[in-house]
Amino acid sequence: MKIKVYFDGAIDKNPGGTAYYGFYIIKDDKILISRSGYVGHGELMSNNVAEHAAVISAMQYLKINGLNEEEIVFYGDSLMVCNQMTNKGAENKKGLYVGYFKRAKMLKVDFPNIKFQWIPREQNYVADALSKNTKIFEEHLENNNKFHEQLIAF
Repeated sequence: MKIKVYFDGAIDKNPGGTAYYGFYIIKDDKILISRSGYVGHGELMSNNVAEHAAVISAMQYLKINGLNEEEIVFYGDSLMVCNQMTNKGAENKKGLYVGYFKRAKMLKVDFPNIKFQWIPREQNYVADALSKNTKIFEEHLENNNKFHEQLIAF
């Protein structure tokens, strides 16, 4: 049975903001894992960096857990990422994401049965929510820290 990976990236200001990623993996009709994370902040961040970071993180998980030989389909709403990962899209040598793209392509070598499929954003709402979940958590944490600072100052 094939493994399905749904991925997405998010950024609060493109380019130059804070980037996050999210993905979840389905195997045998069960969610194997869902994960979201922080990519980075600053002038080197973009939405494409975040999308590629999601792919890299999911591939690393699959490889570490010995699932890289299985039939795997990655589903994402970034047509550029899906096309690049299937050699249908041109690589922009100046894009902020180039290092992430090269890392993903290097990892792909260890996945003999991998495919990438573009899906409309509406069908990728769970991965989208995961990519934004980390941002919400960090904002909550920041507000909580400010609250504690106010208590200490009191």
